[in-house]
Amino acid sequence: MSGVKYLPGLNGMRALGVLMIMMFHFSQHMTAFGFARQEVFAYAHQMVTMFFVLSGFLITRLLLTELQGEGQIHIGNFYMRRLLRVWPAYFMAILILVAGYIIADKTLPLRSLFFYTFFLGNIPIVLGTGIGPVAQLWSLGVEEQFYLVWPWLFRNKKWLATGIWSIILLYFVLKGWMAWAGNEKAYSFLTLSRYHCMAWGGVLALALHRKERWINWLYNPIVQVLAWGWCIWNTIQPVKLPAFVISEFNAIVFGVILLNVATNAQALINLESRFLKWLGNISYGIYLYHMFAFSLVLHFMQNRLEATPSAYLLIVFLAATLAILGAWASFHLVEKYFLSLKSRFASSDKPVRVIPEGKYA
Repeated sequence: MSGVKYLPGLNGMRALGVLMIMMFHFSQHMTAFGFARQEVFAYAHQMVTMFFVLSGFLITRLLLTELQGEGQIHIGNFYMRRLLRVWPAYFMAILILVAGYIIADKTLPLRSLFFYTFFLGNIPIVLGTGIGPVAQLWSLGVEEQFYLVWPWLFRNKKWLATGIWSIILLYFVLKGWMAWAGNEKAYSFLTLSRYHCMAWGGVLALALHRKERWINWLYNPIVQVLAWGWCIWNTIQPVKLPAFVISEFNAIVFGVILLNVATNAQALINLESRFLKWLGNISYGIYLYHMFAFSLVLHFMQNRLEATPSAYLLIVFLAATLAILGAWASFHLVEKYFLSLKSRFASSDKPVRVIPEGKYA
């Protein structure tokens, strides 16, 4: 899209996030090989919050650029771009799941499959009926649900900020209400479906676009150290916060890190390496397929290894390598073609005036 500047470090964030999620999921399922259940990289479950913040930030930034250049948002084009980005690899994962059940001669849980097929995977997670190899697809469902509403806020520039903050406030009101009423299913659904974390990413993108002064506080070196320190400490020894605010607090932390690695020339940590960029570029596929890779390793290696540290490392290495290779193949054989079609639904190619960003890189 014309006028949208490349932001460094974001693929690095994707790479680190998806690696942590993958290691966390592998460690959870090592009991199949005789290992005791471990919470290695337990903080990794908050990496999904990071992806939500990042997604909300990037999509809002794209919409703001289109609004600035075009004077309006082309809703249909927005949805087509989302479809071309998300759907091909997503439904490839669904097809692999169905094929796996047929080959293994197992009964497909059709009710849960229905939810995943229509991007409602957060529902079976709450109901306790998630399908193992694709359970992580719940987060893609949350994003797609969020984007049914998000672009419509940009139809009225005057009320954009109000609309964004209203979503965050409404989320907290509903969540608090469900907690007070003792509605466990609704509370669990809202806790899982972190729409407000994506909205927080939108707040950051809007503040950056408008050059609001308060955002400069987030570039302070001390704030950066605190944010990175929180993440590193939690990776080693997770800090227990009240469930009602844990995702919210981490969303703020990830927002600080995101802004600094992507827009601050004086960022304390640089995530712009060739390997991390490459890995981040295929991180979507890694996220989709990593549990299929683990299941395949489980099929061939189960009952052939003793529960030793070296066996643990071998299993992780094989599953991670297979997941990365599968994601690479998916990107080049499936996703790349559909991504090339996105330009047909971009805003016009007339020059867009990009407001100078001062101290931002």
